[in-house]
Amino acid sequence: MKSRLVIILFSITTVIFLFLLLLCRLNGYKDSLRFHLDPLEESGRELQPDLEANGFWIIGDSRAAGWETFQLDFIRIKSVNLGIEGQTSRQVLERFRNDIDRSRPYCILLQVGINDLKCIGLLKDETITRTCIRNILLILETCKKHEIKAIYSSIFPPGDIELFRRPFWEPTTMDSLTTVNAVIKNYCQKNGFIYFDTFKLLESQINPGIVINEYQKDFLHINARGYEHISDRLQDLLGSVDEDWVKYLIE
Repeated sequence: MKSRLVIILFSITTVIFLFLLLLCRLNGYKDSLRFHLDPLEESGRELQPDLEANGFWIIGDSRAAGWETFQLDFIRIKSVNLGIEGQTSRQVLERFRNDIDRSRPYCILLQVGINDLKCIGLLKDETITRTCIRNILLILETCKKHEIKAIYSSIFPPGDIELFRRPFWEPTTMDSLTTVNAVIKNYCQKNGFIYFDTFKLLESQINPGIVINEYQKDFLHINARGYEHISDRLQDLLGSVDEDWVKYLIE
């Protein structure tokens, strides 16, 4: 009797496990189909009727999406946030190309790259860093081609890593992050764009390479105080730049 009960319980457990496994596979397949149907993930985004010409666009991933326009109230032209959670540099590039077919901003604020680099630990792909750099440069080249001004916000440092992420986070990712920021900084300096070193502003002096604790929301994101801090410093930076296009932004 006891052995029969064990067999029944084992069978029920096995069925439940297989059902959950099938459900996970099905959900993964659905996500894959959704991505193939909408690789830029625009179906869930409301059309932006206020993308009038000469606006100020915040573009990028969830780190860009978290940068509220009211925190940039020193920007005197119309601001709109076009950041989308989880997007890679390639997705942001293609969305930007699509958006400027509808309208042209005066200036963009770009924060992107971490969703590319966080894949290094899982995919072990040496081309990820180069591809990320290429896509960001293509965004800036698109700006240059269409006479759009740009402010590049360097990729934020990560926070203290959660336990469940540790097996998937490659420590050398920080080297890649530093490389991306350095290459884009050099490009900005040579092409009249503004390089805004948010990495340095957010980095802890006690734990180099990590976000200051009071600004951390989670491993990959900063909190409202972090955004307030970098917004204040951006205002200071723009106020110190003696360029007509910058004066147009803030005066």
